[in-house]
Amino acid sequence: MEKTNYEFLCENLRFLGFGPELQADLKQKIDQKKPAFELSYRSEFDQEIVNCTIYFAKSINSDRYFLARYELSLKGGKQLFPIFRGKGVGLKDGFNLLSGQNLVKENMEKTNYEFLCADLRFLGFGAEAQITLKEQMEQNKPAFALSFKRLFDGEIVQATIYFIKFAHTDRYVLDKYELSLNKITQQFTIFKGKGMTLKEGYNLLSGRAVFKEKKGKNGTKYNTWSQLDQTVKVGAGFRVNTYYDSYGFNLDAALDKLNFELPSPNWDRQMLIKSLEKGNRQPVFLKENGGLKKVTIEANPKEKTINIYDCSPTIRHDEEIQELGNEN
Repeated sequence: MEKTNYEFLCENLRFLGFGPELQADLKQKIDQKKPAFELSYRSEFDQEIVNCTIYFAKSINSDRYFLARYELSLKGGKQLFPIFRGKGVGLKDGFNLLSGQNLVKENMEKTNYEFLCADLRFLGFGAEAQITLKEQMEQNKPAFALSFKRLFDGEIVQATIYFIKFAHTDRYVLDKYELSLNKITQQFTIFKGKGMTLKEGYNLLSGRAVFKEKKGKNGTKYNTWSQLDQTVKVGAGFRVNTYYDSYGFNLDAALDKLNFELPSPNWDRQMLIKSLEKGNRQPVFLKENGGLKKVTIEANPKEKTINIYDCSPTIRHDEEIQELGNEN
């Protein structure tokens, strides 16, 4: 299970240096379900009292709140500090700034545009999207979309990337993107700049499975394989089948059943596993009849096996290859 909105906000407050005494008021404000609210806080640094007003707003496309900014007051001086994804200038650093000290803070220097460019790069969208992004942001619309094309394995995938502006702020976030391949369309939600990358999305639309490590409500990590079921429509896309560790598929063990060599001396087994987890179809050399045969393989968590492709499109599962190995 994912963390609740309240738990996320408590983490944000702790990270920024606000004490736990705020949490009861925070819970009460969230329960009131207003579009925005604020909390007051007082702290002492170097025997000086600082007063703080912390501003929260509700996302325009969900019922979740986020910490938008806080205003710090010291000796009649005030300063507003924007917060993005729970990160920004901490309470103590804010006090130091108001006291006249110079700080070099990564989160202060990074603009909204730079954050979004980093998100685009992480997700696999090229630098060409960044120019259009800058132009769209300057128009100051509440939401906008970018179009993007990429060639994978000789196939063109088209993406529409959606950005929205947080309520009561001037900052945009990358909300989701929609991917189309051969008349198949699927939408992928992005949270805090993370989610399915463009290549992983292409692999899913191509029928392959993608592995992700996720974090539960209590911080416990767990693993999933995701695969589209293109026989079941859900909205404008398709149902996503999820296979957990308890389902019983183990990629490492499945590879142990294959008698193969890696495609290059520059590759090792861990690199192969990582590539297969991203949903890629990878070339390897099978040992057959005293020789090596080049094939491509992909993970198949649903059947708890590995699909093997010859030069023809015919699929042979690892059990068949094991039988061939036994004949040698």
